[in-house]
This record gives sequence, C-alpha cells and structure tokens, in this order.
Amino acid sequence: MGRVPAKISVILNCVVKAWYGIFFFILFPHLMYAQRINFSQRKIDSLLQVNEQYNKADSNKARILKEIYKQYIVLKKPEMAEQYIEKSIQLAKQKNFKKYMGLAYSYRGRMYHSMAEYANAEVNYLKAVAQFLDVGDLNNLADNYLNLSALYASIPNYIKSLEVSQKAISIYEKIGNEADLANCYTNVSITYQNLGNRNQ
Repeated sequence: MGRVPAKISVILNCVVKAWYGIFFFILFPHLMYAQRINFSQRKIDSLLQVNEQYNKADSNKARILKEIYKQYIVLKKPEMAEQYIEKSIQLAKQKNFKKYMGLAYSYRGRMYHSMAEYANAEVNYLKAVAQFLDVGDLNNLADNYLNLSALYASIPNYIKSLEVSQKAISIYEKIGNEADLANCYTNVSITYQNLGNRNQ
C-alpha cells in the first residue's frame, strides 16, 4: 500500500477534527456543569466549616450565611437553602440587618420562582422590596421589581408586570444602571407582545 495522497490526508484531518469538535461540543456542557457542581460543593463544604467555627452574631456571620444559601441554591438543594435563609433572616431580625434580610427574601423569592412556586416567590419578593425600601438600597429594590415583573409575566398578569417594570425602569434610570435598564425594556416589550397576542 502506498502513501495517502496529500489532498485526501487533509480531508481526513478535517473530518477527524470535526468529529472531535462535535464530540466535545456535546460532552463539554456536561463537563462544565459537573465542574460547576464540584466547585460549588467544595465551596459549600468550606463555608459550612467557616460557619461552624465563627460564633459571633454579626455582619460577618450574615455574609457567611448568605454565601451558604446561595451555594445551596446553585446546587439545587432548596431544603438546605431554606434552612440557611431562615437562619439568615433570624439573625437579621435580631441585629436589625435589613439589607441582609432583604437579600435573604430576594434569594428565597428567586428560588421559589425557579421552581414555579409563584405565590411563594411573590411573597418573598415583596418582603425584599419592603426591606430595600426601608434602607434605601435602590439597586436591589429595582432588581426585585424586575424579578416581580418576570414573575407576573409568567402567571400571566401583564398589567402588574408592566406596573412593576415601570418602577424598576425609573430606579435604574435614576442610578444609571444601563444593563438592567435594558433587561427591563426587554421585559416590557415581551409583555406588550404577549398582550397583543392574547388580544388577537
């Protein structure tokens, strides 16, 4: 048998590279997800250890609890996230950490929202809104209005969705948050589109 002609060799190389590309394209998202889960699990293990060793009831403890429930949400372990959200809320009430209380309600709302438990999500978003209003945290306030807008559009309650979108828009304009302002306008345009489709 002679050598493979150069032209055929180039074609074979391209085919092999294409198959490798397809293989990794299909496999890569799964590898990335597995790496993310492993990283999150290692991070939660470290945070749990830090939490156990840190006994002061202060803002550092509130930060630790927040990071723990965020990681449990990433790991899709809502029961564990709920435990640490509740601990965070109790600490925030005890120490009057309204921002941390607002964050706990906000993350709880997102968690329920992602599970399509809209009534629970709404209750928590509204509690977060109250806390952020109280402390004047405009960015987190607007973020929760934006979350409520998406939630109401999912139900669908388009009128409420537009109302809270307008609140978010005015805040984002005031603080100059252009990225989230763009998200708001996207939500509004989708809501109007859905309203139009529903009325046809």
